[in-house]
Amino acid sequence: GLLQELQEKSLFEKWILACQDAHRPTFESQLHPYVSQALIGHFNADVGHVSADEIRTHAQQILDRWQDERRQDMMSQTLSQARSNARGVTGLRRVLRSLEWGEVQTLLVGENLQGHAVECTRCGHIDAHLVSFCPICGHATQEIVDVGEAILPWVVRRDIETFYVKDDPEFDKVGNIAALLRFRSEKVQPISMSAADDLEKAGAEYPGRLRRYARR
Repeated sequence: GLLQELQEKSLFEKWILACQDAHRPTFESQLHPYVSQALIGHFNADVGHVSADEIRTHAQQILDRWQDERRQDMMSQTLSQARSNARGVTGLRRVLRSLEWGEVQTLLVGENLQGHAVECTRCGHIDAHLVSFCPICGHATQEIVDVGEAILPWVVRRDIETFYVKDDPEFDKVGNIAALLRFRSEKVQPISMSAADDLEKAGAEYPGRLRRYARR
């Protein structure tokens, strides 16, 4: 159907259904499973007479409720996974590492995040330890005052689902930052110095990191 075609073209990720309640079961029964999974809520409306303002009001209420439930669910999953040392990490140092390694699926950032870090002026490595020189490539670092802002390019570039958490004592205890992971990286295998040089010349994203694990 049309909705499935639009979804396949990535024209929407989630959607809300507005129709008369009497017609909703018939309509929903005809939806493709993927389209049905993307449905986050519905409200009763006569589409021939409902105003644009009414649609926006109902839709915003549904969206706000869905986001609150999603945020709470993601936080619960993340903290549970972190406690069992599975697909979850908490604290600035661990989250930065997972972001750098491309492991993060969902990022949770607390309103009270107060972390400080440094960023390498050459390779872009961000480190929670306030070192003067990058531990990856050896170049000078510069201090970052707002870590939340500094990691935004990674979040946008990698399309990471992100939620901001307000007034949550449990989240405060874990450092006001956490991440649910797609996977945990396996132990890095050593590579030769020549291979590290070749990767650096080819434009590897963090060539210094590869050199760090090279055999000497």
